[in-house]
Amino acid sequence: MRPIATALLLFASAFAWSAESALENKEDSFQPINDRFLSGHNLTPTSYTLRKGEVALGYYVVGVGITDQWTLATSPWMDVVYNMPMVDSKYSWNGGSVFQQMAVEGMYFHSLPFFWNWIDQKSIFLRLTGSHRFVSYYTAHLSVGAQYFFVRNRTYSLHLEKTDSTLSLSSLHEFHVWGPFGFFFELGMLGLNYGNPRIHMGLSLFARWSWGLIQVGESSSQQSARNEYGKRYSTYHPEVQLQVDL
Repeated sequence: MRPIATALLLFASAFAWSAESALENKEDSFQPINDRFLSGHNLTPTSYTLRKGEVALGYYVVGVGITDQWTLATSPWMDVVYNMPMVDSKYSWNGGSVFQQMAVEGMYFHSLPFFWNWIDQKSIFLRLTGSHRFVSYYTAHLSVGAQYFFVRNRTYSLHLEKTDSTLSLSSLHEFHVWGPFGFFFELGMLGLNYGNPRIHMGLSLFARWSWGLIQVGESSSQQSARNEYGKRYSTYHPEVQLQVDL
């Protein structure tokens, strides 16, 4: 239970600190640290939101900026490929000196009972993410996540344990190399509440233009200790995004 308590304490402390910072700066207008929207990786997001009226149309994300700080989205990848419609709501705000921008995000997944049913789950996934832009070409994102499964009849790559919840703590490092080209490096822990937590790592290359995004990469989750068979099982997750901005 100690990893669960630690993760929840980190989540609560970060949220309380960022909320206090937001209240102190409530008279200031929102100043996003990102030039263009990048959603990040499957496990670790950025704190970025779409500007008011902006629309993202893509394989991974279809979203709209309700305000400069609030984005509503879904994922055709989940909706169609996995027959599991989902809705994603993210709200961002300016933080303080440690995290210049914060975001709280809630996602709901609901597998449909007809056609193909590969995952068969109903769950809610909450994430709190803090971002800090150190220099123009490097931004770090730290995220705490908690996913609870109301129904979990089948496992999938990000949830292979027979538990009703998954806690994660991970980081995403955003590098801009030249012009529209850059890459993400991801490192963290998946399943802090598992008997054998998984080390999570990922790498993706991206090209971000004013009109859209191409991102290609992969992440993996490997058991941190050898299991009873003397092995460390790994799962792999595509980090592929094709997006057009309107």
